[in-house]
Amino acid sequence: MYDYRHILFPVDFSAQVEKIGSQVVKLARESGARVTLLHVIAGFPEDIPNDWIAPEDQPPREYLENRCQRELQRLQAKLGLEGAAQACILTEHSARSAILEFARSHDVDLIVMGAHGRSHGRLGALIGSTTNGVVSGATQDVLVVRPDAA
Repeated sequence: MYDYRHILFPVDFSAQVEKIGSQVVKLARESGARVTLLHVIAGFPEDIPNDWIAPEDQPPREYLENRCQRELQRLQAKLGLEGAAQACILTEHSARSAILEFARSHDVDLIVMGAHGRSHGRLGALIGSTTNGVVSGATQDVLVVRPDAA
């Protein structure tokens, strides 16, 4: 078994995230690694998903950061990841670049991501574009988990 110390688990709050998260929990327990849950809101402030748009009476950045923290806490409790660190990043850049920068600056030695396959093209049929970008740009190990195999 590899000796991982810090596992980064970027999440998108999709239906598959809990299945993938169970693999993260297993890896963390086997290796004794700490886990960081990360959610990236890319394209901020222009490209916010409709269900994440702030009410008119709340500042968008504050609303999104609070909502992100609540969702991460909910996921952390569901997965039984007591003590896991959490981070929300709002960026005008891509999720790929935010994940890679976070991993570099926080001494991450394993990134675990789901294979969503939502994009088009040959490689997109196998893994999603963000996952593909992280796999090709990471200096750390990257584990791609198929949700149906988790």
